[in-house]
Amino acid sequence: MRVETFSNTTAEQLGQNWQFGFEPDLMLYFADPDLAQDLHRALRQRAPNATLMGCSSGGQFSRQAHASANATCAAVKFDKTRLKSVCIPFSDSTNSQTAGLDIATNLMADDLAAVFVLSDGMQVNGTELVEGMATLIPNHIPVVGGLAGDGDQFVRTFVGLNDQVGEKMVVAVGLYGDALDVAHGCEGGWTPFGPRRVVTRAEGNVLYELDGKPALDLYERYLGDEAAALPASGLLFPLWVHPTNEEDQGAVRTLLNIDRDAKSLIFAGTMQEGAVAQLMTATRDALIYGAAQAATDATSRNKSDSLGLLVSCIGRKLVMGQRAEDEIETVDDHIGQDVPYIGFYSYGEICPRSSGTHTMFHNQTMTISTFSEKDVA
Repeated sequence: MRVETFSNTTAEQLGQNWQFGFEPDLMLYFADPDLAQDLHRALRQRAPNATLMGCSSGGQFSRQAHASANATCAAVKFDKTRLKSVCIPFSDSTNSQTAGLDIATNLMADDLAAVFVLSDGMQVNGTELVEGMATLIPNHIPVVGGLAGDGDQFVRTFVGLNDQVGEKMVVAVGLYGDALDVAHGCEGGWTPFGPRRVVTRAEGNVLYELDGKPALDLYERYLGDEAAALPASGLLFPLWVHPTNEEDQGAVRTLLNIDRDAKSLIFAGTMQEGAVAQLMTATRDALIYGAAQAATDATSRNKSDSLGLLVSCIGRKLVMGQRAEDEIETVDDHIGQDVPYIGFYSYGEICPRSSGTHTMFHNQTMTISTFSEKDVA
């Protein structure tokens, strides 16, 4: 397995100066929203025979460019692993769980070793997408990836696979064979605060009422002056949601949008009626510690020819501000100096909590996965 990563900090480059030392089997990229589609087309011309996959984001990073890259890309040549990719168009009438099931149906096979998935960040319910994939894909097969981003604008996101790039798509690549070795880590660093409230009215990923009161009214009351900047300011105060008396089954949910007419909050994942919800906050040091823990968990079997894939939440970047680079630098310290990696800030992260556990949809989390090939008879 051979890996090369590239980043650029000027829009004019668009990947045209990236030189590969081999013919890649797989190319992954993440880019600013205004560059994503042009970059996809440029990379397709550069490597027409590779599986090309990527998305827009809220920022991207690599070992070469911690916080300043307009675009980043990884080119991978496998020795023993084969690939298969699938693109699922998504419309207003499409069910997110059905989209996940369609991905699993297309990719599932006896020798499936892992799946990397990227999704439109504005239309798709990440919880249902993961549930759909889990219908056919067993827990021991890791599914990792995330939802495309648009910075803090929440207007349009782009996803691309091979000859297709645009809005309203879910794309995935399956990796096959017994040579692939995958490890991952997943940590947040957020702390619940304030009163616990019960989700008394919700539908899918839309939260209408907490304790029988309009959800938007309560949210704005707690945000105070920050409420004027909704929905972007909502990224600073996600919700911790869990079944009653089952906090270990909880998940962080981040705000994507609001509906002032309905006084509702629209989240990236499902909100279950009867669940307990509580606001969360974080310090910069806590987020950095969470990233370090995720990197430690993901690097138990690292090799110099590994590829690291990092998916972090845009909310973490907004909280970190100018210290966002510190979070990436702590990954450098733990992932190994010889391991190349790329990553992006997403609208939702997909990853198991730990190796061997079932895949989950997360928000406000740093997820790190490493891919390498081992020797097999």
